[in-house]
Amino acid sequence: MSITHDQLKRIFDRMFEAIGGRSNRDIAVYRERPSTITRAIFFRETVWAIWVAGKSRVATSSFLDRALQKGFTWDFQIIASWNEKRRTQFMESLHGWTTVRGHPHHRPVPQGAIGRWNSIFLIARELAKYPTEQAFRDEFFGGKTESVSLDKSDIQRLVNRKIPYLKEVTAHFIIRNMGAEAIKVDRWVKEFLNYYSLSKDKLEQLLLKAGIPLGLFDAVLWSYCEMFIREVKVFRQRFNNQAL
Repeated sequence: MSITHDQLKRIFDRMFEAIGGRSNRDIAVYRERPSTITRAIFFRETVWAIWVAGKSRVATSSFLDRALQKGFTWDFQIIASWNEKRRTQFMESLHGWTTVRGHPHHRPVPQGAIGRWNSIFLIARELAKYPTEQAFRDEFFGGKTESVSLDKSDIQRLVNRKIPYLKEVTAHFIIRNMGAEAIKVDRWVKEFLNYYSLSKDKLEQLLLKAGIPLGLFDAVLWSYCEMFIREVKVFRQRFNNQAL
C-alpha cells in the first residue's frame, strides 16, 4: 500500500486528535524538551532509553520509581562514585527478590538487568570525568550547545562510542528526547513502514513535505499505537479500522 504526503497528513491529524492533542502526556514531553545539552539531561534520557526498550512507558516509569526507592538517583556524579559493593547491593535490592504466595524469595539478579545497569554505571563514570559541560559537549556532540541543533550525525556519534545497550534505535530515542527531530525505528514505526511499504528515508521525506516534524510524528504514532493498537500482531487490522 502506497501513501502520499497529503494522506500522511490526514492520518497524522486523526491520530493526533484521537490521543488528545496537546493535552497528551507524550506530546507534552515532546514540546517541553530541554533547550540546552547537559550531562544531567543526557544521563536521564539514556537511563530511560535503556530501560524502556521492549517495555511500555507506564511499566518503565513504575520500574524506575522502584529503582529510586531502592537508592538510585538521577545525579550521575553520585552513581559514578558507587563502588562495586554498592552497585551489587543496589541491584540485589531491586531485582534479587520476588514474592511467591505472599512470601519473599531470593533469586539471582537477571543477567539482562545486570547488563543494563552496568551500562548505566559505565555512562555515569564517563560523564563524571569531564571537568565542564562544554568539555562533555565537545567530546559527545562536536561542541553543540543547543538541543535543537542535534541531528542524525549525533545519533551516529553515540553509536560509534559502542556503549553496551546503546545501539542505533536507542541512540535515536535519546537524541530525539534531548531535542532533535528524529524518528526511532521502534516496533510501531516498523509496522507503519511495512504497512505502507516505506523506507525510513522515504517516510522522512513525506513528513518534511507534509510539514510534520519528525519527532512529533514519532511521539504521536507511539502514543496512538500504545492507546489503540496495543499489540504488534494486530497492527494491520486495527490501524486500518481506526486511523484511516
